[in-house]
Formats: sequence, structure tokens, C-alpha cells
Amino acid sequence: MRWLLLLGLIFIGVAYAQPQEAEGSVEALAQAGAEAYRDGDYAKAVGFYIKAHQLQPNAPLVYNIALIYERKIQDPELAIQFYRRYIGSEDVDPNKIPEVNARIQKLKAEIEAKKRAALVAPPPKEGDPGVGVGIGAATPPPTSSNLGPWLLIGAGAALTLTGAVFGGLASGEADDFSAAEGLDDKLDHRDAGQTYALTADALMGAGVLSLGIGALFLFSGGDQSVGFLPQADGGLLMMGGEL
Repeated sequence: MRWLLLLGLIFIGVAYAQPQEAEGSVEALAQAGAEAYRDGDYAKAVGFYIKAHQLQPNAPLVYNIALIYERKIQDPELAIQFYRRYIGSEDVDPNKIPEVNARIQKLKAEIEAKKRAALVAPPPKEGDPGVGVGIGAATPPPTSSNLGPWLLIGAGAALTLTGAVFGGLASGEADDFSAAEGLDDKLDHRDAGQTYALTADALMGAGVLSLGIGALFLFSGGDQSVGFLPQADGGLLMMGGEL
């Protein structure tokens, strides 16, 4: 299920992707992630932090992602992976390692408790939602842990290719704008070109993000992940101060 969640986050990010995001500095991306976090847009915050980490690996960035997965998105398995990656970072704060290990143990206990509760739960009755076939039927989860990263990579490639197509359309509209003689024609080509360009930027930005997340989980072997450093109150850390 967590791979489906990640795919959902990617496609949600399409609506917010802007050209300047892909070109921003590490500090600008981290600041944008902090602002998205304060606004409650946690999927967007994770996207900014991952982009910043890709430009410059940074342990606090990894911690922030883990914290968001733990407390806001509430995916304990991904949170554990990113906490482990934080501990394995070269610039990890040794004083924070015991606290992070405690978080990991707490999350593991929560996962085990949910598994035990699922085992002892009574079987669903006939007619309950999710029983039988058709709409509402229960669907077995994916059995291969390697399927998720490839789905993300495939989605990223498709988004990037589609963005390139829209980029070509935007370029064509720019040429038509230059060739148009009437004011109305120029306005039509300008509006169409802007729409194509924004769509291309959004799709390509989301595609790059999807490819990055897919590659991250593929090469981490499913044991690690990415985030920012905790304060005493459990908040995030910016690169230059507290969030």
C-alpha cells in the first residue's frame, strides 16, 4: 500500500509543480519544504525535501521526511526506512541517534500490534463492504517488494515524456505567435503557449520526482529512506534554524 501512497503523492504534486522548483538551490528547496509543511501540504513538503537531498545529501533533510511519514502521512514502515537512512548518513548528529532508535522501536511495536489485531479480528460477514467480487471487493496487496520502485520509475518516465510533448507544443505556439499578424491570433497563441508550457513544467517536475523516489527505494533495497533533525518538541529543523 505504501507504494500506492507514494504514487498518489507524485500525482498530487503535479498540480503544484512550478519551473523554478527544479532549478532552486538546496536552501531554497528546503525553505519551500518548510513552508509547505507549515501550510499542511505534507506531500508537497516531502517532494521539496527529496529534491533538495538529491542536490546535496543532508541528514536533517532525511530526518524531516521520516518525521512527516511518521506523524502526518502516518506510514510507519516508510518512516522507519527514512530514520534508518538518517542514522546511516555521514553528517548524522551522534547525540540524536538514541532518540531516533527509540522512534524506530516504537514504530516497530505499532506495526506488530496492528498485525496481531488483524489476526484476531473476526472475519467479515457476508454482505459487508469488501466481501465478494466486484466494486468494494477486498483486493490482496502486492506480493513483490520490488514492484513499487519500478512502478514509480515507470510513472516518472511517462510523466517526463508527456511533459516533453507539451513542451514541443508550447514551442510551436511560440512560433505561431511570432508569425501571427492579428491581435486576436497573437493572444490565442500566447494563451495556448502558456498553458502548454505550464503543463510541461508540471509534468516534467513530477516525472523527475517520481524517478528520484523510485530510484531511491530501488537502490536502498527497501531498508532505508530520507528526512530533518528533531527539536525537543518534535518539530523539523531547517538548514539554518528551527522550523
